[in-house]
Amino acid sequence: LEDAHADAESGPWQPLLDVWFKDDSTGLVVGSYGLVFRTTDGGETWANHAGSVPNNERLNLNGITQITGGALFMAAEAGLVLRSTDNGENWEDIETPYHGSYFGVVGTGIEDQVLAFGLRGNIYRSEDLGETWDLIETDINRTINSGHVGADGDIVLVANDGAILRSSDHGQSFTTYTRISRHSYVDVLVLDEQGLVLAGERGALRTDRSGRDFML
Repeated sequence: LEDAHADAESGPWQPLLDVWFKDDSTGLVVGSYGLVFRTTDGGETWANHAGSVPNNERLNLNGITQITGGALFMAAEAGLVLRSTDNGENWEDIETPYHGSYFGVVGTGIEDQVLAFGLRGNIYRSEDLGETWDLIETDINRTINSGHVGADGDIVLVANDGAILRSSDHGQSFTTYTRISRHSYVDVLVLDEQGLVLAGERGALRTDRSGRDFML
């Protein structure tokens, strides 16, 4: 309640960092300093939902996604990963081996499997809804900002300095391509027609699935 009063007094200055919608009506938005808001009317009105999230330190909530099987996951600072199995009504914190910041979570295309990624190129993979985690080795130490899973199961993660990581084995391993421009990317969409949309410091562009060539 004290946090809600503080937020009301300070006004809408804190960044919102990610959004998820169950359907046309019900959704959640998460952000800095533990912000969580919920809507049940398609975004016309929002209610503070932070009380359902165990985040007493008000850590930044950087990403939210739903994985195959239906569970929701949030990625946060200080190694915090949160899980909901009731469409975001209630949340629980999940212990992970890494204590740095996670900037995103994605599913692998297989039920109950999830990837969490963030600082220094760290990627952790779980096959049991986050109960246990394995480190996935990569050849980068750059911050991974976002990821997306294509309809065909390809997983693409994007990172600082133009790094694009791709997995075709449900996140068990990744290959890396670094774009010559070295522009950092903060989001990615894997298209069904074998392409990508990359969004970053120079705007948005379309490439082939590897991230190498421009597409019209």
